[in-house]
Amino acid sequence: MLSGSTVKTTMLFPIEIKQEVEALARELKVSMTAFVLDSIKEHMQKIEATRWEKAAAMMAAEYESDDDLKEWSGFVGDIHD
Repeated sequence: MLSGSTVKTTMLFPIEIKQEVEALARELKVSMTAFVLDSIKEHMQKIEATRWEKAAAMMAAEYESDDDLKEWSGFVGDIHD
């Protein structure tokens, strides 16, 4: 079931892919729309996870090469003089 605002979109598929999508949707007992939307959402989540992994790797490298960041990464709690 669709939630929120929707817009009708026309997409062109190679015949073989459309037939496979139809077959998979029938097998899963969902509409083609639900199957395609779920597939797109899943792919988008994978892309987002990859982006976060790349950002984390970049920051890890930054922490390894920046002495100030190394010092702050070991900081625990507040220190009052």
